[in-house]
Amino acid sequence: MNRSFGVLLWEVMSLGYMPYPGRGNQEVMQLVTSGGRLEAPPGCPGPVYRVMVNCWHTNPEERPSFITVLERIGYCMQDPDVLATPIPVFQRPQSVEGIDATVVLLN
Repeated sequence: MNRSFGVLLWEVMSLGYMPYPGRGNQEVMQLVTSGGRLEAPPGCPGPVYRVMVNCWHTNPEERPSFITVLERIGYCMQDPDVLATPIPVFQRPQSVEGIDATVVLLN
């Protein structure tokens, strides 16, 4: 469960990007079991990325409980560096009609 939460958090922080683009399930499993990890999404604060990495620990016993993850996210929400991180902006490609739309995530 914690490993999955780490990937979900990565997807949220990357504004919905696919975590392992162009890789099949077997390839992802080999990558993960051999210690491969996702890099931090662009603009992701270090403390938030550390929560992800802790969720991906190779030894399941070393992964934080869900309560611990919630506590760490709570700390992140009080961290001045996290709070100073700019709000992510997602630039959508131009639509068929040629209208450019931008989505901004608000707190």
